[in-house]
Amino acid sequence: MKHIRKLLALVLAALLLCSVLPSAFAADSKVIASGGLNGITWTLTEDGDLTVSGNGPIADKNNYEYDENGEVTSIEKIDCIGWQIDACIQAMMEGRSAKDEAMLRYGFVKTLVIEEGITRVPDGEFDIVYPRTIILPSTLEQLGNSAINGHFAQSLVVNGKNTAVSGGVLISAYHNGETPYASLEEAVEARANADAQSAEIGKKTEIVYDTRLAYEIKEGLNQDMTKKEFLAAFNETYGKSYTKLVQCISYGVKQINKNFGTSYTSVEEIFTVTKESDYYNIDMDETLDNTIMAMYDAVDPSARLDYNYLGEIESGSDKTPYTWLTVSGPSGSDAEKAAKASGLPFNATTPPEKVTFLQKVQQFFAKLKDKIETMLFLLKLSLSRFDLPKLF
Repeated sequence: MKHIRKLLALVLAALLLCSVLPSAFAADSKVIASGGLNGITWTLTEDGDLTVSGNGPIADKNNYEYDENGEVTSIEKIDCIGWQIDACIQAMMEGRSAKDEAMLRYGFVKTLVIEEGITRVPDGEFDIVYPRTIILPSTLEQLGNSAINGHFAQSLVVNGKNTAVSGGVLISAYHNGETPYASLEEAVEARANADAQSAEIGKKTEIVYDTRLAYEIKEGLNQDMTKKEFLAAFNETYGKSYTKLVQCISYGVKQINKNFGTSYTSVEEIFTVTKESDYYNIDMDETLDNTIMAMYDAVDPSARLDYNYLGEIESGSDKTPYTWLTVSGPSGSDAEKAAKASGLPFNATTPPEKVTFLQKVQQFFAKLKDKIETMLFLLKLSLSRFDLPKLF
């Protein structure tokens, strides 16, 4: 009986230990995606926390093109952390409605934390996510043009006194004379609705461009796709089994009339071929072009929800930033200057002390010690309640 009571006490201790230790080691939220490039890594959790870690600059892999003098004529990004994250968000949006896609893109990422050690963020790196909270490290030396998307951010924390944020952070604004949105939530909803409506217009206009492509191929003005390839793609898209380009064109003209209330009788009424030297151009009929543009303009929220650069509002600008964003940073920092230039709230902060790896380990075990002491106290209390033998 004595051995059984001791065994019961040990089992109870093990159960209490198991209930305490996981909280000391477990992450706050499950990581659902991760990646990296050139020693810089990122993780995204199911709660929408995006964290970027590493030491040094965030680098892109680029493909450069040069002219005969060795000067760079173009730069094509072939890999970057931003693209990896965007691919992850795109995968999450598959199978959703246009409205749900937009709400996920504008709302899933709640925080963007660039951790201490990162020294550079390239142009446009994180313009594809819309976090509500953005935290930049004290080690950050360079922030590229439009590097951070603060359109729907409510808090921007800049821990570096010398970090230049002007021109690097995009923020939301409205045109003077327009009625601003009453809240961030209303602005996000309006933007999502506009995206959904634009997607519907886009579906209607697809037939216009497919009809033009059929016409280009028929007239020998487009060598990028063969007749066979086009017919296969057209039939798959529209559920047809056409064998001739004229069939595709005839169908296209009818659908254009149906979608836009026009009354064209031939493709030549819609598209006009012009030639400049050896270059051919196909111009769309002005009536149809204006009709399509008017449809997009009707759902465009840019007058009430445009963008600007933090700290770079030109004198006499016709835009006013939304003040749902609060900027925090050291006194006298570029963050303070940029916030005040934009008329945004600013909170003065003290730069955090850099925490070494050894300090992080010490902090972890200090917390673990507190957890274990709590567990031991609960265990002793349980032993006394059940009149079990004292083990301590």
